Amino acid sequence: MNENEIKIEWLAKNTIRWAEGHFASLPLGGIWSPEGQGFLVMKSDEREFTLIQAVKHPAVIEALKGLHSLLFEIGYTYAELPDVKWDDPPNNDDEIEEITERHKEVVVQSWKFESGYPLKESDITDVYPIHQETQEILSEDGETQELEIWTYTLTSPSGEEVKVVPEDFMTMFGTERLHLCDTGGIRYRGLTRQEICDKIEAGYVSENFAVLGKEQHGVKIPPWMWGVVAIDVKLEQEEEE
Repeated sequence: MNENEIKIEWLAKNTIRWAEGHFASLPLGGIWSPEGQGFLVMKSDEREFTLIQAVKHPAVIEALKGLHSLLFEIGYTYAELPDVKWDDPPNNDDEIEEITERHKEVVVQSWKFESGYPLKESDITDVYPIHQETQEILSEDGETQELEIWTYTLTSPSGEEVKVVPEDFMTMFGTERLHLCDTGGIRYRGLTRQEICDKIEAGYVSENFAVLGKEQHGVKIPPWMWGVVAIDVKLEQEEEE
């Protein structure tokens, strides 16, 4: 819908591999909206996705054709019902962002425990990323690469548990919450460049910071926090009191 729209290689090996796992894990009634594509589809049957909302724009129509090809490739069917909600094309970046946020909210509202309790209402006070496994995968050029699988475990008031991937956790709770990790004794919060400058001006010294590597205190650090300048959460709280 604009010059910076995200292009998806729908039939690339990595896309197919990701889709097979993600679509299988999505519950019936779950909604998926790939970033920047301008549409929402619902898992209407074990092997079917149905379009429920989309922007009426040529780029979105092309993206839907790509989705259709992907679904066919991995054994799913694609449906478009007569009552699909078609959004008017955006006229500027602000309207694009507004549509994107509306679509995200619809997706998040569809994420629930089996009891119907919304995932977004979970208490995440003590929820941190957990390393599940490391897989070896083949890249597009045939090279073997390691892929670390991380999840967050959300718990409902009745004790139900659901594991969510980092991208979905960020969608529900924001980027700042994504940049917290627990090393089994010390909890770190990743800092923005502005926060680093502010803390140095406030009197923090180098010993107060940690540059996170692949491990910290013998505990794995999630890949999105490698190389991040972080601070001990407990130390930060003590300084603010």
